[in-house]
Amino acid sequence: DDEHVGRVSVQKVDGDVRAYATVLERRAAAADVDTDPPAGSPGLEGLWRAYLRRNPTGRTDKDRTPRSATYALVKKAFNHLEQRGFVRATSEEEGGTYATNVLYRLHIRDQAAREMLQELAALGVAALPQHDAPLPSKDPKQPDAMDHGMLPDSAPAT
Repeated sequence: DDEHVGRVSVQKVDGDVRAYATVLERRAAAADVDTDPPAGSPGLEGLWRAYLRRNPTGRTDKDRTPRSATYALVKKAFNHLEQRGFVRATSEEEGGTYATNVLYRLHIRDQAAREMLQELAALGVAALPQHDAPLPSKDPKQPDAMDHGMLPDSAPAT
Protein backbone atom coordinates (compact mmCIF):
# COMPACT_ATOMS: atom_id res chain seq x y z
CA ASP A 1 0.00 0.00 0.00
CA ASP A 2 1.77 3.13 -1.23
CA GLU A 3 -0.32 5.34 1.05
CA HIS A 4 0.52 3.53 4.30
CA VAL A 5 2.93 5.53 6.41
CA GLY A 6 4.97 3.18 8.55
CA ARG A 7 6.48 4.40 11.79
CA VAL A 8 9.43 2.75 13.43
CA SER A 9 11.82 3.64 16.21
CA VAL A 10 15.49 3.04 16.85
CA GLN A 11 14.55 1.08 19.97
CA LYS A 12 12.14 -1.16 18.00
CA VAL A 13 14.64 -1.91 15.24
CA ASP A 14 17.43 -2.59 17.73
CA GLY A 15 15.17 -4.87 19.77
CA ASP A 16 13.99 -6.78 16.70
CA VAL A 17 17.49 -7.26 15.28
CA ARG A 18 18.75 -8.37 18.71
CA ALA A 19 15.85 -10.86 19.02
CA TYR A 20 16.51 -12.30 15.55
CA ALA A 21 20.23 -12.55 16.31
CA THR A 22 19.42 -14.45 19.50
CA VAL A 23 17.24 -16.87 17.53
CA LEU A 24 20.09 -17.44 15.05
CA GLU A 25 22.50 -17.99 17.93
CA ARG A 26 20.18 -20.60 19.48
CA ARG A 27 19.66 -22.36 16.15
CA ALA A 28 23.40 -22.54 15.54
CA ALA A 29 23.94 -23.95 19.04
CA ALA A 30 21.13 -26.50 18.60
CA ALA A 31 22.50 -27.60 15.23
CA ASP A 32 25.99 -27.84 16.73
CA VAL A 33 27.33 -25.85 13.78
CA ASP A 34 30.81 -24.37 13.86
CA THR A 35 30.09 -20.66 13.50
CA ASP A 36 33.65 -19.47 14.06
CA PRO A 37 35.11 -17.57 11.12
CA PRO A 38 38.15 -19.07 9.36
CA ALA A 39 41.39 -18.27 11.23
CA GLY A 40 42.69 -15.91 8.56
CA SER A 41 39.36 -14.16 7.93
CA PRO A 42 38.00 -12.64 11.14
CA GLY A 43 35.87 -10.27 9.03
CA LEU A 44 33.65 -13.18 8.04
CA GLU A 45 32.14 -13.45 11.49
CA GLY A 46 28.39 -13.78 11.40
CA LEU A 47 26.66 -10.43 11.63
CA TRP A 48 24.36 -11.78 14.30
CA ARG A 49 27.33 -12.65 16.51
CA ALA A 50 28.88 -9.23 16.07
CA TYR A 51 25.55 -7.57 16.89
CA LEU A 52 25.04 -9.59 20.07
CA ARG A 53 28.59 -8.81 21.21
CA ARG A 54 27.90 -5.07 21.18
CA ASN A 55 26.04 -3.27 23.94
CA PRO A 56 22.72 -1.77 22.92
CA THR A 57 23.61 1.52 24.56
CA GLY A 58 25.98 3.04 27.06
CA ARG A 59 27.67 6.30 27.95
CA THR A 60 31.06 7.80 27.19
CA ASP A 61 33.01 10.12 29.47
CA LYS A 62 31.27 13.04 27.75
CA ASP A 63 27.83 11.49 28.44
CA ARG A 64 27.26 10.42 24.83
CA THR A 65 26.21 7.09 23.37
CA PRO A 66 29.28 5.20 22.13
CA ARG A 67 29.49 4.93 18.34
CA SER A 68 29.88 1.15 18.66
CA ALA A 69 26.60 0.73 20.57
CA THR A 70 23.88 -0.89 18.48
CA TYR A 71 21.51 2.02 19.15
CA ALA A 72 24.08 4.35 17.58
CA LEU A 73 24.47 2.05 14.57
CA VAL A 74 20.70 1.89 14.01
CA LYS A 75 20.42 5.67 14.45
CA LYS A 76 23.19 6.13 11.87
CA ALA A 77 21.28 3.90 9.43
CA PHE A 78 18.13 5.99 9.93
CA ASN A 79 20.14 9.19 9.40
CA HIS A 80 21.42 7.71 6.14
CA LEU A 81 17.86 6.92 5.02
CA GLU A 82 16.67 10.37 6.09
CA GLN A 83 19.40 12.14 4.10
CA ARG A 84 18.26 10.27 0.99
CA GLY A 85 14.58 11.05 1.45
CA PHE A 86 13.40 7.56 2.42
CA VAL A 87 12.26 8.44 5.96
CA ARG A 88 11.69 11.54 8.06
CA ALA A 89 12.19 12.00 11.78
CA THR A 90 8.94 12.46 13.69
CA SER A 91 10.14 12.49 17.30
CA GLU A 92 13.02 11.63 19.60
CA GLU A 93 10.96 9.04 21.49
CA GLU A 94 12.51 5.58 21.82
CA GLY A 95 15.87 6.80 20.53
CA GLY A 96 14.26 8.42 17.50
CA THR A 97 11.05 7.64 15.67
CA TYR A 98 10.81 7.81 11.89
CA ALA A 99 8.01 7.70 9.34
CA THR A 100 8.45 6.24 5.88
CA ASN A 101 8.19 8.55 2.88
CA VAL A 102 6.65 7.66 -0.47
CA LEU A 103 10.12 7.07 -1.94
CA TYR A 104 10.80 4.36 0.65
CA ARG A 105 7.45 2.66 0.08
CA LEU A 106 7.91 2.68 -3.69
CA HIS A 107 11.42 1.28 -3.35
CA ILE A 108 10.19 -1.55 -1.11
CA ARG A 109 7.33 -2.30 -3.51
CA ASP A 110 9.78 -2.41 -6.42
CA GLN A 111 12.09 -4.77 -4.54
CA ALA A 112 9.18 -7.05 -3.60
CA ALA A 113 7.92 -7.09 -7.19
CA ARG A 114 11.39 -7.94 -8.50
CA GLU A 115 11.76 -10.82 -6.03
CA MET A 116 8.26 -12.08 -6.84
CA LEU A 117 9.01 -12.02 -10.57
CA GLN A 118 12.25 -13.95 -10.00
CA GLU A 119 10.37 -16.58 -7.99
CA LEU A 120 7.69 -16.86 -10.69
CA ALA A 121 10.40 -17.19 -13.34
CA ALA A 122 12.06 -19.95 -11.33
CA LEU A 123 8.72 -21.77 -11.28
CA GLY A 124 8.36 -21.29 -15.04
CA VAL A 125 5.23 -19.17 -14.66
CA ALA A 126 6.76 -15.93 -15.96
CA ALA A 127 9.84 -14.88 -17.86
CA LEU A 128 12.27 -12.28 -16.68
CA PRO A 129 12.43 -9.26 -18.98
CA GLN A 130 15.44 -9.10 -21.25
CA HIS A 131 17.10 -5.72 -20.85
CA ASP A 132 18.59 -5.84 -24.34
CA ALA A 133 15.25 -6.63 -26.01
CA PRO A 134 13.89 -3.92 -28.33
CA LEU A 135 11.05 -1.79 -27.03
CA PRO A 136 7.54 -2.73 -28.18
CA SER A 137 6.53 -1.03 -31.41
CA LYS A 138 3.69 1.48 -31.56
CA ASP A 139 2.82 0.15 -35.04
CA PRO A 140 0.16 -2.60 -34.65
CA LYS A 141 1.64 -4.42 -37.68
CA GLN A 142 5.00 -4.75 -35.94
CA PRO A 143 5.69 -7.52 -33.41
CA ASP A 144 5.38 -6.57 -29.78
CA ALA A 145 6.86 -7.74 -26.50
CA MET A 146 5.44 -11.25 -26.93
CA ASP A 147 7.85 -11.80 -29.82
CA HIS A 148 10.88 -10.67 -27.86
CA GLY A 149 10.96 -13.14 -24.98
CA MET A 150 8.96 -11.00 -22.57
CA LEU A 151 6.41 -13.75 -22.01
CA PRO A 152 7.10 -17.44 -21.49
CA ASP A 153 6.43 -19.79 -24.41
CA SER A 154 3.51 -21.32 -22.53
CA ALA A 155 1.72 -17.98 -22.16
CA PRO A 156 -1.28 -17.67 -24.47
CA ALA A 157 -1.04 -14.83 -26.97
CA THR A 158 -3.84 -12.31 -26.67
